[in-house]
Amino acid sequence: MQQDSKTECISDSVLSFGGGDIIQGEDGRYHLFVSGWVADSARQDKLMPDSMIYQAISEKPQGPYKMLRSIGAGCHPEVFKLADNSYMISVQGGYYNAKSLEGLWTFHTFGFDSRNRPAVKTSSHWSLARRKDNSFLMVSQEGGVWVSQSGVSTYNGVTDEGVFPLVATDYDDWVVWRDNVQYHLLLGNHENSQCYYMRSLDGLHWVIESKLDYSQVMKMGADSLGLEKVVYGCPSVLQNEEGKAIQLNLEVTQVRKDGKMHSRNVSFSLEPDLDVRLINKKPITDAVQKLEILVKGNDRFNPLTDLDLPTLRAGSPLEVNRGGGGIVVESKPQGKDLLLTFYADFYDFPHGEFAVKLAGKKQDGTKVAGYMRLPQLKDNPLMSVRKPIFANFLNKKRIKMTVENLGDVSSRRMNIYLKYKENGKYKVLFKEKLPPLRPFEVYNFTVDVKWVLNDRCRYEFVVVVDDKDYESEYHFVK
Repeated sequence: MQQDSKTECISDSVLSFGGGDIIQGEDGRYHLFVSGWVADSARQDKLMPDSMIYQAISEKPQGPYKMLRSIGAGCHPEVFKLADNSYMISVQGGYYNAKSLEGLWTFHTFGFDSRNRPAVKTSSHWSLARRKDNSFLMVSQEGGVWVSQSGVSTYNGVTDEGVFPLVATDYDDWVVWRDNVQYHLLLGNHENSQCYYMRSLDGLHWVIESKLDYSQVMKMGADSLGLEKVVYGCPSVLQNEEGKAIQLNLEVTQVRKDGKMHSRNVSFSLEPDLDVRLINKKPITDAVQKLEILVKGNDRFNPLTDLDLPTLRAGSPLEVNRGGGGIVVESKPQGKDLLLTFYADFYDFPHGEFAVKLAGKKQDGTKVAGYMRLPQLKDNPLMSVRKPIFANFLNKKRIKMTVENLGDVSSRRMNIYLKYKENGKYKVLFKEKLPPLRPFEVYNFTVDVKWVLNDRCRYEFVVVVDDKDYESEYHFVK
């Protein structure tokens, strides 16, 4: 977060403003869609169902914003431009759709298909991220993950359990976004201002990078303002052309001694992640001692003069966050860019980690960081299986299978197995080959198998889809 970066986006003596999201219009101006409700209520939370979505405009992303109009009922807005050039405002309970930001907004509800995954429930509160093929990923309450081909088409459940950490069961505010390297998730608690920062390569498997305290980061304590407390929540992120987060917006609620509350939407400028490229092409193992990283320059950043090289570290995010990792042993200018060589005795990437992190400071003391994908990782599909349907067929069982590629890249030819557990071990009931599937393509097939199980008993089954670089599992009981 940049120093002295706090700006009040929008405030009003009559209305409180909560969570809001910003998008840049075709005219270059910034449009803020923000929830608002009557201020100074001792029980502000009761008014949330009556909150409205307001549209405001500004010449600058941080504001201040000028009120333009009300859109309709709702809260927790997130705004996106869709592949058909229309716009969507996702809100609690549904979404608004319009042909332009200045057009007529109409309300609709999302469709959900749990796909036999009852552990993850639909909800009215969610956050969306655009995937690289213009499909959308949704993280809903309890950490359920869903994907939609267009953003307004049916959301398909893809997780058997929530992705939120178990220690964060009371966390009620979250925002997800994706850049050119990974997905990011801020998971916060409206009451105590605590927040987890999480990262993911595919939107399904997440690692916790850090735990934050909004009140410490923002340096806006209640005591200094003469209040009972200050509450932070409803985060949203503004991204640049590369998807890097450049601004964080929060609902900041001041709770007075008499219990009455007033909320504002406040923006905090962020230092964008560095544009960095890992030059190493071979897998990074504990035998590797050197990392070569190209730091890209731009009109606002000159790595040749702006970086404080002795402060830079590179390696696994866990190492770097603790002050470890490789140190700079060589630097070479490459036009406007800077090629850095980092050395360490070895690099320790824990299981599940997928990124290399570079972090340090600029010459002015500003903290900087950037992430790169490990070179041994491939772009993988998201192979998802529906619950098999069993039917008697002569003296065999006919099993109907449905497999969908719900990822954003095409799949390779893969194996599919149906296994059952007996005496504590899984045994293969059948194995087949799957053809390559395009994103959101569905493949149905049937298999006739000799039935060796007792129909009066319950068995644990697992469907496995894999090749040498990928594996997914779907568990069920029959």
